[in-house]
Amino acid sequence: KDTSFTTPHPILGDVKVRQAIAYCINRPELIKSVYPFLTEAQQQNLLMDTFLPKSHWAAAKDGITTYPFDPEKGKALLKEAGWVDGVNEKTKAPLFLKFTTTNAGFRQTWATVLEQQLKDNCGITISRTHAPGAWWFGDTTGLSRRDFELGAYAWVGQADPGGVSLYSCNQIPLPSNNWEGQNYMGWCNDKASKAIVAANNTLDKKERIKQYAIVQQEFTKDMVSLPLFNRTEAAAANAKLKNFNPNPTETYTYNIEDWELPGKDSIVLGF
Repeated sequence: KDTSFTTPHPILGDVKVRQAIAYCINRPELIKSVYPFLTEAQQQNLLMDTFLPKSHWAAAKDGITTYPFDPEKGKALLKEAGWVDGVNEKTKAPLFLKFTTTNAGFRQTWATVLEQQLKDNCGITISRTHAPGAWWFGDTTGLSRRDFELGAYAWVGQADPGGVSLYSCNQIPLPSNNWEGQNYMGWCNDKASKAIVAANNTLDKKERIKQYAIVQQEFTKDMVSLPLFNRTEAAAANAKLKNFNPNPTETYTYNIEDWELPGKDSIVLGF
């Protein structure tokens, strides 16, 4: 029987190590590396504590474990887990992890900063692989086969969070289920799994908020994934165009039938 996808990772299987990595990452510095043209306040607005933006209707307000940049706390947690100055106290093995993401220039920029941060702040060494998107998001490679240790990718948020395929226990891709599901982290938290199903099985908004809060509380406590930052998106239009109203949960042309350009009866879209 192949247990390689059900046995906890020898390093990342320890929640203290995962939490330490989160404390050792200076996310505002990552944001600054790719959005230097934003003000400090605007950069701060891109920070997330859970898998939902803070302004989302289902974003939890209480009981969330947050991970502000705190390398001393990170090193203390690593020491509790048996790692001192990047070396395992018992085995003398280095704290070395493989990090995979796409080869987009945007990610190469902030990942270079991330690599240096982890090494300088907490003695964690990562080896970066910037793979083609076709491999990272392929049907039989990369994420879908959980072929990574640390990984990073972007996703598009929705007005309705959904989340069953991402966070429930029965959605972990495995050889035994023919790699079905998108719970690439292999996260199985029974409390969160039940809550994400409950949140998607009712139309009662108050109940949904309650259940989503449970998922976010467990998600941040277990630190299975650290939301680095919101991506900014820009949309530009002729200053004379009326009713141009970009919505972050829609394509910018979602209300194109309402657009008006005085004296014109056609619109040219540039991509």
